[in-house]
Amino acid sequence: MEDHSNLWIILTAGLATATVVFLLLMFFSARTAPKRPLNKTSFDAPWFRFDKNKCTSASKAALEIIDVQTSDNLPWAKVRSFLAPRFADLPETLPDDHSPATRDAFHSRFPDDSAMVHLEGEGQHILISLEDPAPISFADKHLSFLRRRDIDLRDDAMNKLEHPMWAKRNGRIFWTNRAYRALEKERRKATEDTSEIFDPAILKAPGETTARVSLTVGFGHGEVHWFDISSVQVSTDTVLHFAFNVDGLIAAETTQRKFVQTLAKTFAQLSTGLAIFDRDRRLVLFNPALVDLTSLPAHFLSGQPNIQAFFDRLRDNRIMPEPKDYSSWRRQIADLVVQSADGRYQEIWRLPNGVTYRIVGRPHPDGAIAILIEDISVEMSL
Repeated sequence: MEDHSNLWIILTAGLATATVVFLLLMFFSARTAPKRPLNKTSFDAPWFRFDKNKCTSASKAALEIIDVQTSDNLPWAKVRSFLAPRFADLPETLPDDHSPATRDAFHSRFPDDSAMVHLEGEGQHILISLEDPAPISFADKHLSFLRRRDIDLRDDAMNKLEHPMWAKRNGRIFWTNRAYRALEKERRKATEDTSEIFDPAILKAPGETTARVSLTVGFGHGEVHWFDISSVQVSTDTVLHFAFNVDGLIAAETTQRKFVQTLAKTFAQLSTGLAIFDRDRRLVLFNPALVDLTSLPAHFLSGQPNIQAFFDRLRDNRIMPEPKDYSSWRRQIADLVVQSADGRYQEIWRLPNGVTYRIVGRPHPDGAIAILIEDISVEMSL
């Protein structure tokens, strides 16, 4: 019995000693463990510490919002560009006064969003923290992932477009697509210019006529590209710009202009008067012989009159037979246009001064028509 009694004494003493040791370990562990930061600066909540306008530290959640890996060299301007779309009236620069009295709150611009951004003085720093008193529900979290998927799809589609696109808020670019960034990269290969690719001064206001601009890309080779830029007002402070490459159109217009110049040089030596009217029936080309035969002033012809005004002027100058009445005259001009388009129009005009003209109408490329006026007085006299 005495052995059993001693055993119980030993066990009891050992248990008491172990309990004391455990309590001492817990006590010192609690004394030496680092205190958990306040909720507003916890590692689970988004917060930034700034010294003037340079970030000195940030929580993991905050870095995820800004989409960066570290807070090194993170300026306030970048943080603000991510927060401003949700929180209105954030300051352009942080205040120099870091006293505890520095305290501001900025509410979300969305009525159903209870989140706020707090700006507080903290010693030598400014603490910026995000607070949302209403926890996200399961449904809200699910919908947020669905919206994220839709946004990713839209971004992917815009990045696959070959046309540069960029968005500006309050005059500053905050989003670009891949085509815009490729142009920006090409320009920076030859220059350190960090300004906008397209000069804001030449852009038209949203809803107005598009602006056509040229852009030299690859300065070493001098490659010139042409763009038509359209702008859309997305919100009161946001404008979306589209730059459509029109190199093909410019090349076609240049080719057409050279072709017209070649035609003008070719027909300049002809004695037959030539008048070419485009698909809208406006005079786009004439030669010197037309001026000589019709006595129409060159400034009138250079003003690109329509075909009705052209023949009205011929009638006024008595360079064509006098019609019986004006209504039949209008029908005659309409028939002339239709028959010229088919290549069937041909008439002989005997003028009061004894001169005889042959008038021929022929179709021309792209829906245009050509009117030829030839003096056949000598031929008719023979």
